[in-house]
Amino acid sequence: AQKPLYCSTNDYYDCEIGCRKIAGFMEEHLKEAGVDLFLAGHLHNYERTWPVFRGAVEARSYSSPSAPVHAVVGMAGDVEGLSDKWMAAPDWRATKDARLGFAMLHFRNASVMEFEYVLSETGKVADGFTLTKSRLSDVVVL
Repeated sequence: AQKPLYCSTNDYYDCEIGCRKIAGFMEEHLKEAGVDLFLAGHLHNYERTWPVFRGAVEARSYSSPSAPVHAVVGMAGDVEGLSDKWMAAPDWRATKDARLGFAMLHFRNASVMEFEYVLSETGKVADGFTLTKSRLSDVVVL
């Protein structure tokens, strides 16, 4: 998506007003559809949540999450530069970073997906997580 449902960059409109409007409309649909990972850009940094629904962390694990994980993957940057000013850490934020990089998704099999945030300068993985589904019936292919 272009705009995130969750972000904590110190940007009042995008991370306070905008997120609430978009999340109020979309969040229920994402959970009902069994969406595991919601990727968004717009903000020029990297941020990842725990599985979260309506602002509440549902688990501090990525094993068969009951709510989507949200990641802002705008760390490729632009002429405006990266956004490195943050609000106080909300409970749902797992991590954040403001270095140039890119995201990679690796689908190991039908129930295992690995996410990596790779730094452009070094090629090293700065952050990552593995999302697993314990039951194949939980896997939804769209």
